[in-house]
This record gives sequence, structure tokens and C-alpha cells, in this order.
Amino acid sequence: MRALLAVDGSESSYEAVRAVQHFAPLDQLIMVMVIEVPATHHRTRWPSLDHLVFMIEQDAREDAQRVLDRAAALLPQDAGPIIRRIEKGKPAERILDIAVAESVDVIIVGARGLSRIRELVFGSVSHRIMTHAPCSTLVVKAPCSRLEQVLLCIEGPEDGRRAVAWLAQKPFRVQPRITILHVVPFAEPPWLEGALVPESYRKELLAAGDQLVNQVAFDLRAFDYHATLHVMVGSPTDMIVRYAEQAPPDLTIVGSHGRRGFSRFLMGSVSHDVAHRVPGAVMIVREPNTH
Repeated sequence: MRALLAVDGSESSYEAVRAVQHFAPLDQLIMVMVIEVPATHHRTRWPSLDHLVFMIEQDAREDAQRVLDRAAALLPQDAGPIIRRIEKGKPAERILDIAVAESVDVIIVGARGLSRIRELVFGSVSHRIMTHAPCSTLVVKAPCSRLEQVLLCIEGPEDGRRAVAWLAQKPFRVQPRITILHVVPFAEPPWLEGALVPESYRKELLAAGDQLVNQVAFDLRAFDYHATLHVMVGSPTDMIVRYAEQAPPDLTIVGSHGRRGFSRFLMGSVSHDVAHRVPGAVMIVREPNTH
């Protein structure tokens, strides 16, 4: 497995570095820090300004090297071959470009805990990576000292297939216990307030949910995972968050359907809502893009 680890010197990024200890030895770990310096596409009429920009970039590169050195010291000795890179540009854009160019399997990034509204309005590196990543993304929001219990949230068969394919790679150093959770997305029809759902239809929805989680559990047990199952009814995000708060997992795994931009802003995204609201680390499993 090839991983891209983004660091920026913040404590949240160092927690992302520490989370690497939970991965099985990697085929390659690309550790990158992106620096932003004033753009000078050509020499100006003021040599002193050119020199100032040059000095700013030199200082930024020296700081970045110190951050990379500290991050490398936090990694386990058997993390895998490590490549350190200092890049210049917009952090989210450069990280995503590298992920595509290097065909990485997962991006690991820390999150500084911006609220959902602030991230939608102002943006953040982790938010943009979650939204546009060409591969799966691990977002580390707090210290992740262990990885023994995983909450796997499944919306449908495609989510299940992606999650099983990801976990079949045995990506973690220690095989975690898996709790598979499916939320039937409504109890009453949202378009007819006060109307009742026929009992036969309600049973059909619950039966489909049971069939879904049982199939995913069956597939995971083929790879020696221990899986328990839960089917709930309600708002998917609210029920997932409630479950995670009552029995906090070490990692929550959700799928992504690749919705982008304005359509995601209007329609919402369970995976992104969960990533903001559940405690602990969140893995967004995405089907790799083909290039």
C-alpha cells in the first residue's frame, strides 16, 4: 500500500503522523509539507523585493525541513520506505496533485477542528482533500493511541463492496474488531408529514438492511475479521453520530459516492457530515479514480 502523509507543523498533523503506527508496513510512504510563498513569475523592478521573496522561501524551506525531521522521528521504524518532499504552492492543490501523480492508495491528514459552517465558507486543507481526493482519506482529529474497534457505516451494496475490498488488503498492523452499522434512512415518508408507512414496507426496509449487513459480515469473515451487526432507523448522520458517542470507536469508516461541489453543498453528504461530527479518526473509503 502506498500512502501520502501531509504535515504542516500543527499538532493535528503530528497526530496524523502518529496514526501511521496502526498501519501494516507500507510499500511506500510519501511525507510532504507544502509551503506557500509570495508568487513572483518574473523579476520585478525592485531587486530588494526579489531578494526578500527569496529569503522568505529559504526560511520556509528550512522550517519545513525541521517539521519533516520531527515527523520522521515519530514514525515506527518499520513504517516502510519513506520519501520526504517539500513542495511549493497551495497545500490542498499540491497534495491532491501528488496523490494523483503517485497513484497513492490513501491520504493521511490531520484536521484542526473547524466547524462545518466555517469549513464550507472559508475552506480548509482537510476539507478540500476529503471532498476531492482521488483515493481513500484518513482524517485524524484527535490522538489515536490504539486501533482495535472500527465502526463501519454501510449505506448500500456499493459501500459494502468498497469497504470489504479496502479491508481485504489487511491495511492495519493489528486486525481490528468491526461493527457494521446500516441506517434505514427514514421512518416516515418525508414528503407526507404525518402519514404512516405500511408495516409491510417498513419490514421490507429492515429486512433489506439485515441482508446488507449480513452479506458484508460474511465477506469480512472470509478475511478473518470479527464482525458484529446493527441496523437502525432514522437520520443516517444523526444515528451514526449517536452510536459513535455511546460506544466510541477507534476509527469510523464511511463510504463516499463522489458527489462534488455545488450538488454536494445542496444535497449534503453523509460521509462528510460524519467526518465532522463523530469523535476520533474517520476513514473515507473511495473507489480510486482511473487516469
